[in-house]
Amino acid sequence: MVIWITAFFAGAGIRFVGNPERFQEALAKYAPGLVLSSLGLVAVAYICGLYSTGGLKIRLGRRLILITCCLFAASVVLLLLGSINFNWQVGRGVLLLAVVPAIILIWIHHVIIHKVMYGLREHAAVVISSEEDEVEALLLKTMDLRNCSLVGCYAGKGYVPKLDMRHLGSPDDAWKQAGTARIDRIFCTTNSLKDPEVALLLRRLRYSGTAISSIALACEENYQAIPLDLIDDEWLLHACGQPDHIYIAKVKRLVDILVSITLGVTLLPLLLAGALMVRLSGGSGGVFYRQERLGRFGRPFEVLKLRTMVSDAEAGGARWSTKNDPRVTPVGRFLRKFRIDEIPQLWNILRGDMSFVGPRPERKEFADRLSEEIPYFPERLLILPGLTGWAQVCYPYGSTVEDARRKLEFDLYYLKNMGLVMDLFVLLDTVKIVLMGGASRRRGDKLAEFENKLKDARDVIRSKRRPTLLDAG
Repeated sequence: MVIWITAFFAGAGIRFVGNPERFQEALAKYAPGLVLSSLGLVAVAYICGLYSTGGLKIRLGRRLILITCCLFAASVVLLLLGSINFNWQVGRGVLLLAVVPAIILIWIHHVIIHKVMYGLREHAAVVISSEEDEVEALLLKTMDLRNCSLVGCYAGKGYVPKLDMRHLGSPDDAWKQAGTARIDRIFCTTNSLKDPEVALLLRRLRYSGTAISSIALACEENYQAIPLDLIDDEWLLHACGQPDHIYIAKVKRLVDILVSITLGVTLLPLLLAGALMVRLSGGSGGVFYRQERLGRFGRPFEVLKLRTMVSDAEAGGARWSTKNDPRVTPVGRFLRKFRIDEIPQLWNILRGDMSFVGPRPERKEFADRLSEEIPYFPERLLILPGLTGWAQVCYPYGSTVEDARRKLEFDLYYLKNMGLVMDLFVLLDTVKIVLMGGASRRRGDKLAEFENKLKDARDVIRSKRRPTLLDAG
């Protein structure tokens, strides 16, 4: 944003060189449009994946093309704002003088970002006090930790690690080595923190400048989700600290009301076109479809959608919608692909049944079953359900218990990190998903792969355990 705005100020300086009064007048005139178009620039860059971890793998040539497209979009926004409000209009001379250096500087900016992300490497160690700690340490070794390399472990309570990992001593040694050994970060488990002596040493290390992270936090940063096998009551209590946040308690509802009204008016023609398509497609049943869903704290409400299935779709009882569900009409398939069928839910948001961002509202029949089969599933009912959500943009429609489990891992991550910035990310990702026609399973597949590694790690550690009298019994 700074580069974009500065490029225009420089362009205006060149254009009006020798005329300081005209230059100052131009700065005041351009400022509102430049700020708004710079926000558009960042939003489009995010949608294009230039700030994602996948963006690290984009080749320089393709990245330059994407950055040029983002700058073109920002220029279009600037010109549109100038046509709406002539006081914000930017001259063609200034525009040409500004865009070329902006392309060069922003391209250099992104190259530097990626060089820094690849170049900075922390040296990390892990505290191991039990077999379960070793399981999580083994996961750390297999995890693709960005900017971090695991160099060894500290063993607590006289525990002898079975892993093929450099033994750095005990947690006491970690304190003695602070400032001399190059250990930038120490990973610990909830189990190791139960030892008061280890917890005290880790706190002292933390305040001496060594970063302390939980292994669960490393998973969150790596996958933007939390594997259910790493969740405990302490994690859930920490995640529950967000509801007191002023954005969650007050501002989010105000934003929901204002945006639902604005989008409702803006998308009315699209809604009418979708309703007409449903009507012209024939078949019995109305244009709109009402269904009972569970809201916050499990309170039931009626969700409103455009009809996308045949009228007798659930004659045999409630069941999940599958990828190529034969009950979905051809028109319904199109409406679902681009989320047009969900526009009527703006009414549910305005009423307060839902929010823009949150876990998808579930049916009671499915919620009861999933609560029995998936741990912590009822936690997603603690906040308002959403029209879109982190799970929806990270994972496609699911039709199995395993899919529901995977989505819950993304929903719980959102519950812990929910806020204004997180909601903006979700909304931008929603735009990307709508343009692409659906979410991919890539992130969910990575989580599944991680959980398989967790099971394999437990098997590896148990296979190295010495036989005991209990085993013999």
